[in-house]
Amino acid sequence: MPPPPPELRELVDRRSSYRRDHVSRQADVGFVTPIPIPILVAGRHERSRETSMKLSEHFDLAEFCTSQEAARRGRIILPTDTDTQNLARLCVTVLEPLRTDLGRAIIISSGLRPPWLNAVIGGSPTSAHQDGRAADILVPGLTPFEVCERVAALGLPVDQCIHEFPPQGWTHVAIPPSGDTARNQYLTARVHAGRTIYESGVHA
Repeated sequence: MPPPPPELRELVDRRSSYRRDHVSRQADVGFVTPIPIPILVAGRHERSRETSMKLSEHFDLAEFCTSQEAARRGRIILPTDTDTQNLARLCVTVLEPLRTDLGRAIIISSGLRPPWLNAVIGGSPTSAHQDGRAADILVPGLTPFEVCERVAALGLPVDQCIHEFPPQGWTHVAIPPSGDTARNQYLTARVHAGRTIYESGVHA
């Protein structure tokens, strides 16, 4: 059996961190106070400040700016203005409507990945995570396949919705660059012979 892809290892790390740092979260919980995340300030020096900025009613910037891989390497995530604007657009147009429909909390298992982090974990060089246009999500009580089905049924303006690595895995949602039309691509990602392949459509 081939080893899991780097993206899957990153998810496992982030899910463990989420459970440890956020203590306990019920499926129907609303907003959870985010953890302060140190970010880089322009120039050669660093200081810590909270990235506690509400992007929409139930989502905060800090939820998208954590990474176990970055922490292991002593690196910090700096969301640019463009990153933040894209994340807000992702929340307002996709994640918030989805949460309202489901009536359940949505866990962000992977959000913003600066290019250096994306390269470290072996992400696609064209990944929408790099500028805040994508998130990998989990919904307690629902399978990733069921979440994908709801995204499709709601007709949300996604550029891509991917059922990644079933039957465990997660749901990947992405929006197009600002001003572009959403492609509404629905895909399923699987590991075959040590490589990630994408199938058209969402499958269990």
